[in-house]
Amino acid sequence: MKKIIITIVAIFVMGGTANAQWNMGARINDGWGLGAEFSMQKIFSDANRLELDLGLSWWDVASYHHLYTTVTGAYHWTFPIVAGLQWFVGPGAQVGIHSEKWDGDNEAHTHFRLAAVGQVGIEYNFDFPLQLALDARPGIDLLGFGREVHDYWVYSYAFSVRYRF
Repeated sequence: MKKIIITIVAIFVMGGTANAQWNMGARINDGWGLGAEFSMQKIFSDANRLELDLGLSWWDVASYHHLYTTVTGAYHWTFPIVAGLQWFVGPGAQVGIHSEKWDGDNEAHTHFRLAAVGQVGIEYNFDFPLQLALDARPGIDLLGFGREVHDYWVYSYAFSVRYRF
């Protein structure tokens, strides 16, 4: 998994042109527990871009312990509202490893996750190289690790801070 993530990041970074615009920073989310993601956006034009996020979330409640690592890619179409403010929407995919342990269990249970996601949000690009964004990323797990219907849903809500290159 580590080699796959490094390869994806390398292809993403090297795939751009010398004058391409990049946004890089952090996406702090709340979905499957509190999480943080390293977030990169490659701007193709004023109207579209690609976002790649490498994330980790955790949840420790009473007798339940959860750790979730993810790689998410989403394509965005952007739409201006007023100068600096725009909204975005687009499809994406997420792969991840979910590890959970209940107190009393002898070992953690680990599940592979593959999900189809969508992303919608609003962002503000300041006159200086800073971007702030709020977004929602709902989706459905295509493999479904649990026995309940709710085990198929994937979601996160996030606040992002990125530096524009």
